Order: sequence, then structure tokens, then C-alpha cells
Amino acid sequence: MTTTIHNKRDVKNSFSWRLLFGIIDQPVQTFQSVLAHRRWTRWGLPLLIIMVAFIAASVVQIPYVMELARTQAEQQLATLPPDQAEAARSTMAFTLSLPFMLTTTLGFGLLFTLFSLIAQSTFLYFGSFIFGGDDISFGAMFSINTWARLPMAIGLLVQAAFVMVSQGAIRYPGLAFLVASGDPLEDAANPLVPLLSSIDLFWLWSLLLTALGVSIAARISRGKAFVLTLIYAAVALGITVLPSVIFGAGLGG
Repeated sequence: MTTTIHNKRDVKNSFSWRLLFGIIDQPVQTFQSVLAHRRWTRWGLPLLIIMVAFIAASVVQIPYVMELARTQAEQQLATLPPDQAEAARSTMAFTLSLPFMLTTTLGFGLLFTLFSLIAQSTFLYFGSFIFGGDDISFGAMFSINTWARLPMAIGLLVQAAFVMVSQGAIRYPGLAFLVASGDPLEDAANPLVPLLSSIDLFWLWSLLLTALGVSIAARISRGKAFVLTLIYAAVALGITVLPSVIFGAGLGG
């Protein structure tokens, strides 16, 4: 009994801010501690960090995004007749205002972050059963995914720091600069731009942690967990490029 009490104390004491560093150098032990912890904080802490990082990155970038959007909009308005351009400017004055941009960016961004986490957890939760995994709770899978996304939160903070230093918006994040033309309409119709925008070192790091976490939570081999995670990544990237495909087809028609 003494050993049992001691082990429970070790698990309880291990669930602390130290896990935030453990996800970097001891991911296996970190995921095991997360799965052993049965409170909402096992997913609430990383989710809070992810949302705070998103808010920080958005607040820092919005002024520069607004400036870039206004410049691009004026270039488009210059091609319109004067009466149409004036009507468009009145609408632009509202949609490109700081309160509107801040509210819509944070509101939709935070909702999308939460929705994407739920969708990812649902996909991997049912997928792990198909790959022969153990019967686990959805909450356990959701917790694993929130911790696995912490590298993306670090990436957002790095972006925020870069914007503050460079004092300019990041037009083409990730690897998008490899295929971007610089023309907003042409880039919006190019599926490779949003595809490569999603891919960077932090995304790859998160993907590896996800595969490792799924392997530990569902008790399947790391090879199966990696294949399952790659299938999810392919589906997620396919959804990401879908708007560009539709927009490009519309321009072509």
C-alpha cells in the first residue's frame, strides 16, 4: 500500500509546469503523465497556451496585415470606375478597421483552433481503433493532441517576435515563399501556396509528437501511429487547399 500511495504522489507531482519542458526533451514520459492525470487541466493547460500564443501572434501582426490589405485593395480599386471604387472604399473602411479585423481574426481564429483540435482528435480516436488500438477515452486522445500541438504555439510566438523585429507582416509563412508570385489573385488561385504555408519545422515537430502520443495512448506500434497521423495530415492539408482549388477553377471558368 505504501508503494501505491507513493506512485500516486509521483504522478500528481509530475503534472506541473515541468511537463511544458518535458514535451521537448522527454515526450514519452510527458504523454504518460498526461494520460495518468484525470483532471481537466491535462488538456486545459496546453489549450490555454495555444490560444494565448495565437492571440499574441494575431495582435502583433494585425496592424501590418491591415496596411498590406489596404495597399492591395487600393491597387484593385484603381482598376474600377470612379463610382464603383468610391462605393467599395466605404465598405473597405469598415472591414479593414482595427476593431473589425481584431474581432473577426480572434473570434474565428480561436473557434477554428478549437474545432480543428476536436476534428483531429475525433479522426485519430476512431482511426486508432481501425489500426487495432486499445479502447481509450476521447478525452485522452484530445489531451494528447493538445500537448502535441504545443510546438505550433511556439511557432506562433516565433512569428510574433519576427514581426516585431522586422516590423512587417509575414505574407508567405512556412514554405509558401518557394511558389508565391507576389500577386494576391494569382497566389489565391494557387493550391501550393496554402499547402506550403502550413508546412514548417514546428508543424513537422507537432506531427511527430502526435504520432508518438497516439502510439502511447492507443497502445499501437509507432509505425501504425505514424501512418495514421500521416493520413490525417493529408486529409487536413487537402481541406486547406480546397478554397484555392475552387477559386482557381472560378477564375479559369
